[in-house]
Amino acid sequence: MKKEVFLNDYVTPKRKANQTCVSILEIKKGHEPQASYLLEKYQTIKGLFMNIDFECNIKPNGSCKNHSTNKCCCYDCKNNIGYIHIMLKNQIPLYAKHFNGRTGFWRKNKGCILPHHMRSTTCLTHHCNHYYDDNSSKNQHFSKGVMFIRQLLNDTRKELRECCDRVKGYWE
Repeated sequence: MKKEVFLNDYVTPKRKANQTCVSILEIKKGHEPQASYLLEKYQTIKGLFMNIDFECNIKPNGSCKNHSTNKCCCYDCKNNIGYIHIMLKNQIPLYAKHFNGRTGFWRKNKGCILPHHMRSTTCLTHHCNHYYDDNSSKNQHFSKGVMFIRQLLNDTRKELRECCDRVKGYWE
């Protein structure tokens, strides 16, 4: 998908109340070292999720064991632009390249095609298994750990926003 189409048709239109809004950011002059540090920290925290087995049990058709929809928890990826809240201006072409107007970043028989370092906090930390067996101490500890890491990601994202300016013409 072309960058302009991605921005004009998906990222910048007025979003519905339940949809994710993307802030397009540029690093402020003089904040490059701090922003660089925060980006590295953000990517390092995201990297913690690369080896976690969420036991999603994705079937060959792309659905999971806990959902009847054929895209499981990714069913609304397109409308929420992968649940991404912030995107640096220079990242737009990378996201646009992977985005599909019908399915977002989700693909049948593959699931999410975004590399882990490009996925949103929501996508990296969502796991539905804890909803089905809340009495399990394993799931309770797992959920607490994931929620702690999610909070670290959200706090880092907030700090990163403070180092950046929103690009004129794009808004939340």
